Amino acid sequence: LDITDEYCSTALHYACGKGKTHCVALLCKDRRMTRRIINLKSMDCDATALMQAVENGFFSCVERMTEIAGVDWATKNREGQSLEDVARDEKYTGLLKFLRKFMSENDSPRQYKKRKLSKLTQVLENLDDDMKVEDIALGDEYKKKVEDIKADCSTRRKELEEDYARQREGLDNELRDELSAIHESNEKQKQRLENQHKKKKEALKTEIKGRMSPVKSVPPAPECPAKSLPPAPECPIC
Repeated sequence: LDITDEYCSTALHYACGKGKTHCVALLCKDRRMTRRIINLKSMDCDATALMQAVENGFFSCVERMTEIAGVDWATKNREGQSLEDVARDEKYTGLLKFLRKFMSENDSPRQYKKRKLSKLTQVLENLDDDMKVEDIALGDEYKKKVEDIKADCSTRRKELEEDYARQREGLDNELRDELSAIHESNEKQKQRLENQHKKKKEALKTEIKGRMSPVKSVPPAPECPAKSLPPAPECPIC
Protein backbone atom coordinates (compact mmCIF):
# COMPACT_ATOMS: atom_id res chain seq x y z
CA LEU A 1 0.00 0.00 0.00
CA ASP A 2 2.88 2.38 0.70
CA ILE A 3 4.75 1.55 -2.53
CA THR A 4 4.95 4.58 -4.81
CA ASP A 5 6.05 5.19 -8.40
CA GLU A 6 8.56 7.71 -9.61
CA TYR A 7 6.07 10.52 -9.00
CA CYS A 8 5.37 9.35 -5.41
CA SER A 9 1.89 8.17 -6.37
CA THR A 10 0.36 5.26 -4.44
CA ALA A 11 -2.21 2.66 -5.44
CA LEU A 12 -4.86 4.89 -3.87
CA HIS A 13 -3.76 7.74 -6.17
CA TYR A 14 -4.24 5.53 -9.24
CA ALA A 15 -7.60 4.20 -8.02
CA CYS A 16 -8.98 7.70 -7.34
CA GLY A 17 -7.40 9.21 -10.45
CA LYS A 18 -8.91 6.56 -12.73
CA GLY A 19 -12.29 6.42 -11.04
CA LYS A 20 -11.90 2.82 -9.85
CA THR A 21 -14.49 2.91 -7.09
CA HIS A 22 -14.25 -0.82 -6.28
CA CYS A 23 -10.46 -0.52 -5.85
CA VAL A 24 -10.92 2.43 -3.53
CA ALA A 25 -13.37 0.36 -1.50
CA LEU A 26 -10.90 -2.54 -1.21
CA LEU A 27 -8.02 -0.24 -0.22
CA CYS A 28 -10.20 1.48 2.38
CA LYS A 29 -10.85 -1.85 4.10
CA ASP A 30 -7.14 -2.69 4.43
CA ARG A 31 -5.85 -2.21 7.99
CA ARG A 32 -2.44 -1.16 6.68
CA MET A 33 -3.93 1.97 5.18
CA THR A 34 -2.48 4.64 7.47
CA ARG A 35 -3.11 8.37 7.65
CA ARG A 36 0.30 9.04 6.04
CA ILE A 37 -0.46 6.84 3.01
CA ILE A 38 -3.97 8.25 2.64
CA ASN A 39 -2.82 11.88 2.63
CA LEU A 40 0.45 11.38 0.73
CA LYS A 41 0.85 13.94 -2.08
CA SER A 42 2.18 13.05 -5.51
CA MET A 43 5.21 14.91 -6.84
CA ASP A 44 3.83 15.71 -10.28
CA CYS A 45 0.73 17.67 -9.20
CA ASP A 46 1.22 17.93 -5.42
CA ALA A 47 -2.20 16.37 -4.81
CA THR A 48 -3.57 13.68 -2.50
CA ALA A 49 -5.65 10.78 -3.81
CA LEU A 50 -8.79 12.58 -2.68
CA MET A 51 -7.77 15.73 -4.57
CA GLN A 52 -7.21 13.69 -7.75
CA ALA A 53 -10.68 12.14 -7.42
CA VAL A 54 -12.19 15.62 -7.13
CA GLU A 55 -10.09 17.05 -10.01
CA ASN A 56 -11.38 14.26 -12.29
CA GLY A 57 -14.94 14.53 -11.01
CA PHE A 58 -15.24 10.95 -9.74
CA PHE A 59 -18.16 11.40 -7.37
CA SER A 60 -18.34 7.74 -6.33
CA CYS A 61 -14.63 7.68 -5.37
CA VAL A 62 -15.09 10.76 -3.20
CA GLU A 63 -18.05 9.08 -1.51
CA ARG A 64 -15.91 6.02 -0.78
CA MET A 65 -13.20 8.24 0.73
CA THR A 66 -15.69 9.38 3.34
CA GLU A 67 -15.53 5.84 4.76
CA ILE A 68 -11.81 6.15 5.54
CA ALA A 69 -10.72 7.60 8.88
CA GLY A 70 -7.97 10.20 8.85
CA VAL A 71 -8.61 11.75 5.42
CA ASP A 72 -7.45 15.35 5.17
CA TRP A 73 -10.48 17.16 3.78
CA ALA A 74 -8.71 20.52 4.11
CA THR A 75 -5.97 19.54 1.65
CA LYS A 76 -4.96 21.93 -1.13
CA ASN A 77 -3.24 21.42 -4.48
CA ARG A 78 -0.19 23.14 -5.94
CA GLU A 79 -2.23 26.24 -6.83
CA GLY A 80 -3.48 26.48 -3.26
CA GLN A 81 -7.01 25.44 -4.19
CA SER A 82 -9.22 23.51 -1.77
CA LEU A 83 -11.48 20.62 -2.72
CA GLU A 84 -14.45 22.99 -3.02
CA ASP A 85 -12.44 25.41 -5.15
CA VAL A 86 -11.54 22.67 -7.62
CA ALA A 87 -15.11 21.34 -7.82
CA ARG A 88 -16.39 24.90 -8.39
CA ASP A 89 -13.83 25.67 -11.11
CA GLU A 90 -14.53 22.38 -12.87
CA LYS A 91 -18.29 23.01 -12.53
CA TYR A 92 -18.94 19.73 -10.71
CA THR A 93 -22.18 21.02 -9.19
CA GLY A 94 -23.29 17.77 -7.58
CA LEU A 95 -19.84 17.06 -6.19
CA LEU A 96 -19.57 20.62 -4.85
CA LYS A 97 -22.88 20.31 -2.98
CA PHE A 98 -21.78 16.97 -1.56
CA LEU A 99 -18.45 18.37 -0.37
CA ARG A 100 -20.10 21.37 1.25
CA LYS A 101 -22.64 19.23 3.06
CA PHE A 102 -20.12 16.59 4.17
CA MET A 103 -17.53 19.12 5.35
CA SER A 104 -20.12 21.15 7.23
CA GLU A 105 -21.22 18.03 9.08
CA ASN A 106 -17.79 16.41 9.50
CA ASP A 107 -14.89 18.71 10.22
CA SER A 108 -11.42 17.31 9.80
CA PRO A 109 -9.05 17.68 12.77
CA ARG A 110 -7.23 20.50 11.02
CA GLN A 111 -10.45 22.26 10.10
CA TYR A 112 -11.76 21.74 13.59
CA LYS A 113 -8.61 23.23 15.03
CA LYS A 114 -8.74 26.21 12.68
CA ARG A 115 -12.42 26.72 13.32
CA LYS A 116 -11.89 26.40 17.05
CA LEU A 117 -9.06 28.95 16.97
CA SER A 118 -11.18 31.24 14.82
CA LYS A 119 -14.09 30.83 17.18
CA LEU A 120 -11.89 31.50 20.21
CA THR A 121 -10.52 34.61 18.50
CA GLN A 122 -14.05 35.76 17.77
CA VAL A 123 -15.07 35.03 21.36
CA LEU A 124 -12.08 37.04 22.57
CA GLU A 125 -13.03 39.96 20.33
CA ASN A 126 -16.64 39.71 21.45
CA LEU A 127 -15.46 39.58 25.05
CA ASP A 128 -13.49 42.79 24.55
CA ASP A 129 -16.54 44.40 22.97
CA ASP A 130 -18.75 43.12 25.76
CA MET A 131 -16.33 44.49 28.35
CA LYS A 132 -16.40 47.89 26.68
CA VAL A 133 -20.19 47.84 26.54
CA GLU A 134 -20.41 46.69 30.16
CA ASP A 135 -17.90 49.36 31.19
CA ILE A 136 -20.00 52.04 29.47
CA ALA A 137 -23.18 50.61 31.00
CA LEU A 138 -21.50 50.51 34.42
CA GLY A 139 -20.42 54.13 34.04
CA ASP A 140 -23.94 55.15 33.04
CA GLU A 141 -25.39 53.19 35.94
CA TYR A 142 -22.91 54.86 38.33
CA LYS A 143 -23.83 58.32 37.04
CA LYS A 144 -27.53 57.51 37.35
CA LYS A 145 -27.07 56.26 40.93
CA VAL A 146 -25.13 59.42 41.85
CA GLU A 147 -27.82 61.61 40.31
CA ASP A 148 -30.55 59.64 42.09
CA ILE A 149 -28.72 59.95 45.42
CA LYS A 150 -28.23 63.69 44.92
CA ALA A 151 -31.88 64.13 43.97
CA ASP A 152 -32.98 62.10 46.99
CA CYS A 153 -30.70 64.09 49.32
CA SER A 154 -32.01 67.35 47.87
CA THR A 155 -35.61 66.23 48.38
CA ARG A 156 -34.93 65.05 51.92
CA ARG A 157 -33.06 68.28 52.69
CA LYS A 158 -36.00 70.34 51.45
CA GLU A 159 -38.40 68.22 53.50
CA LEU A 160 -36.20 68.64 56.58
CA GLU A 161 -36.00 72.40 56.02
CA GLU A 162 -39.78 72.61 55.65
CA ASP A 163 -40.27 70.44 58.74
CA TYR A 164 -37.74 72.56 60.65
CA ALA A 165 -39.54 75.72 59.56
CA ARG A 166 -42.87 74.29 60.75
CA GLN A 167 -41.37 73.20 64.07
CA ARG A 168 -39.71 76.58 64.53
CA GLU A 169 -42.97 78.37 63.75
CA GLY A 170 -44.76 76.10 66.21
CA LEU A 171 -42.15 76.78 68.91
CA ASP A 172 -42.36 80.52 68.25
CA ASN A 173 -46.15 80.37 68.63
CA GLU A 174 -45.84 78.34 71.83
CA LEU A 175 -43.26 80.79 73.21
CA ARG A 176 -45.49 83.73 72.27
CA ASP A 177 -48.52 82.10 73.96
CA GLU A 178 -46.53 81.26 77.08
CA LEU A 179 -45.10 84.78 77.30
CA SER A 180 -48.59 86.22 76.81
CA ALA A 181 -49.98 83.93 79.52
CA ILE A 182 -47.15 84.83 81.89
CA HIS A 183 -47.63 88.54 81.19
CA GLU A 184 -51.39 88.30 81.79
CA SER A 185 -50.87 86.33 85.01
CA ASN A 186 -48.26 88.85 86.17
CA GLU A 187 -50.60 91.75 85.43
CA LYS A 188 -53.39 90.09 87.43
CA GLN A 189 -51.08 89.44 90.39
CA LYS A 190 -49.80 93.00 90.15
CA GLN A 191 -53.36 94.38 90.15
CA ARG A 192 -54.31 92.16 93.07
CA LEU A 193 -51.26 93.28 95.06
CA GLU A 194 -52.01 96.91 94.24
CA ASN A 195 -55.59 96.47 95.47
CA GLN A 196 -54.40 94.79 98.66
CA HIS A 197 -51.80 97.47 99.23
CA LYS A 198 -54.38 100.18 98.62
CA LYS A 199 -56.79 98.64 101.14
CA LYS A 200 -54.06 98.26 103.74
CA LYS A 201 -52.96 101.83 103.10
CA GLU A 202 -56.48 103.18 103.54
CA ALA A 203 -56.94 101.11 106.71
CA LEU A 204 -53.68 102.44 108.15
CA LYS A 205 -54.62 105.99 107.24
CA THR A 206 -57.98 105.57 108.93
CA GLU A 207 -56.35 104.11 112.04
CA ILE A 208 -53.73 106.85 112.21
CA LYS A 209 -56.34 109.52 111.68
CA GLY A 210 -58.50 108.05 114.46
CA ARG A 211 -55.60 108.03 116.89
CA MET A 212 -54.45 111.55 116.15
CA SER A 213 -57.97 113.28 116.53
CA PRO A 214 -58.92 114.69 120.29
CA VAL A 215 -61.35 112.67 122.45
CA LYS A 216 -64.63 114.60 123.05
CA SER A 217 -66.10 114.52 126.73
CA VAL A 218 -69.49 113.08 126.79
CA PRO A 219 -71.87 115.17 129.06
CA PRO A 220 -73.44 113.21 131.93
CA ALA A 221 -76.97 112.18 131.45
CA PRO A 222 -79.47 114.34 133.44
CA GLU A 223 -80.84 112.76 136.54
CA CYS A 224 -84.54 112.10 136.48
CA PRO A 225 -86.49 113.28 139.63
CA ALA A 226 -87.94 110.43 141.62
CA LYS A 227 -91.62 110.35 141.38
CA SER A 228 -93.58 109.73 144.69
CA LEU A 229 -95.56 106.65 144.51
CA PRO A 230 -99.06 106.61 146.06
CA PRO A 231 -99.45 104.65 149.39
CA ALA A 232 -100.38 101.09 149.01
CA PRO A 233 -103.93 100.37 150.22
CA GLU A 234 -104.43 98.39 153.38
CA CYS A 235 -105.66 94.93 153.18
CA PRO A 236 -109.31 94.72 154.37
CA ILE A 237 -108.84 91.37 155.81
CA CYS A 238 -106.00 92.42 158.02
